[in-house]
Order: sequence, then structure tokens, then C-alpha cells
Amino acid sequence: MFVDNPAGVGFGYVDDDDQLVNNNAEIAQDFLVFLKQFYETLPTFKRLPLYIFCESYGGKMTAEIALVIDQAQKNGEIEANLKGIGLGDSWISPVDSILAYAPYLLSVGQIDQDGYAIIMEKANELKTAIDTKNLDKASNLWNSVMDLVESNTYNIDVYNILTKTASYSLTKNNRLKSQNYGDTLDNIMNNKVKSALNISQKWVNENEDIYQSLILDFLNPVTEVVEKLLNETDIKVAVYNGQLDLIVNTPGTIHWVENLNFKDKDLWDAAGRSGFAVDGYYEGYVRKYGNFAFYWVDRSGHMVPLDNPSAMYYILMDVTNNFEV
Repeated sequence: MFVDNPAGVGFGYVDDDDQLVNNNAEIAQDFLVFLKQFYETLPTFKRLPLYIFCESYGGKMTAEIALVIDQAQKNGEIEANLKGIGLGDSWISPVDSILAYAPYLLSVGQIDQDGYAIIMEKANELKTAIDTKNLDKASNLWNSVMDLVESNTYNIDVYNILTKTASYSLTKNNRLKSQNYGDTLDNIMNNKVKSALNISQKWVNENEDIYQSLILDFLNPVTEVVEKLLNETDIKVAVYNGQLDLIVNTPGTIHWVENLNFKDKDLWDAAGRSGFAVDGYYEGYVRKYGNFAFYWVDRSGHMVPLDNPSAMYYILMDVTNNFEV
């Protein structure tokens, strides 16, 4: 099942812009309303195991959605069977991703020491703004950091650093919201899919109004939410990251993962990292213990299901089989 969330993207819509969500908590509550209605309409699904997988900003959303569902289950508000979540290249701790831009780019030869110094200086300014809760300033600095990344790398593809980019200046796309696949997806969704589902609403890939409505929450972390999932629930939490992703890079993700505080942290740290293979080829590495797993994914950028479907297959199988694949 695919859920267009928050309202205003995909086929979802609001009757008035005042109904657009302003933060992650509102997104999670809206999803809970949807899930209650879904189970009321199709009660058979209440008994089936529920797993929620996501990518990018969806990871920030999914962590809180899972916690809200678990709390609603315990309060008797909903009968569900949430078993696990998969957080793919997820915007869980934005500042950790941003602080890793310059070191990551320097390590792969995309910038020199001058570029490193310029980007790092602006990233540290952003961290200070976040630490002092000056979120308006932080949002502006985020744009400045990305401008510096683009200018110093000559417009690197932030979703996959190996993607060829044109040698001329391109119109800037809205960052982080989605990878750009041209007109193909829009054409499919607004023709064949729209017709098959008998939907009158136009499918929308990106919505600037939603981005602006979430702007003050955009850079807030949800690491505490992930910690609550690991400390207060039995939900399996899987984090996976593509090695070629810059926007939510692996070094930044590893940093917030290593700084999590949860009950099995020492045992998780002591667990060995092993390679995982599909059809005789290694597709990445995994460390797992208890209810938490982290997957390093080879040959993948921001969108693991697209770039390395074999690795995504393994992750799906592992999560849905109690981390025992």
C-alpha cells in the first residue's frame, strides 16, 4: 500500500491551505486518522503484520508515525499489528548530514581544501543557528550551504554523486523533496494510474506550499523519537543508507546512529558487521542486534529501491523475517 502523505502531495489534497501540516507531529496524527479509517473499512488487515518503509524526509515522518501508532495501540485507540519500520536515507538528524557534506566531498575528490573550508564554515554557522533555536536563520543557511556545494562541485547530483551532470548551469530543483525523474512519473500517475483509480485530483510530485509550511520543522531532528522506539516499543527499526548519497550521506547517518542512547546499545556496538549477498553478489553490509539494524548499501545513492533493488530485496526480507535472514 502506498500512502500519499502529507496531504497536498501525490493525489492527496486539502480544501484550504490553512489545513496544511506545520510539523512532524501533525503529519503523524494525520496518518493515524488514515490508518484508523483503513482498518475500519477493511478490518481483515488489522490482524496482518504492518511494516512501514520510507525514503528521505519520509524517514523523519515514519519514525514519529510508528511511535504514534504504538501509543494508540497501547491506549486502545486502534487495533493494529505494527511490527517494523525501514528508514531509507532518512532526514532523521539533518545537522549530522549537513556537517558531513564537506568531509564527504573532500574524501571523494569533489572539492579541494578551499571548497572544504568554505562549505564547512557555513555548515557550522547552520549548526549554531539550530542549537540556538534560530530556525529561520538555519533555513536560510541551509540554502547557502547547498549553493556552496553546487558551485564548488559544479552542480554535483546530490542524490547520487556518480550521476553525470551537464556542464552548464541548470535551474535549481527544490532540494530533498524528491529525486527528479523528469516527466515520466508525472505522466504515469496522471494518466494510467489516475484513470485506473478513477481519481479526479491531479497527482503532484512536489508542493512548495507544504515545504514552506514545514520550513520551521524542516531541520529539527527526530533522534529522540528513534530512541523511544528502541526503548519503549517492540518495533523492529531498520536504517539503511546508499554509499553514493550526498544529501543524506552515510557518514552523517552513522554519526547519529552511533550517538543513539537505547537499552541494547552496548550489545549492538559489540555486534559484528557482516556482508550480505543476493544471488551470489555482495550488495552491502549489516550490523544488527535486538530490534535495531543498520545497512550500508553498495552501488546506491539516495533511492536504494531504484539504485540497488537487490539490496532492497534483502533488507525487506530481513526486516519482515525478524532480522533472521
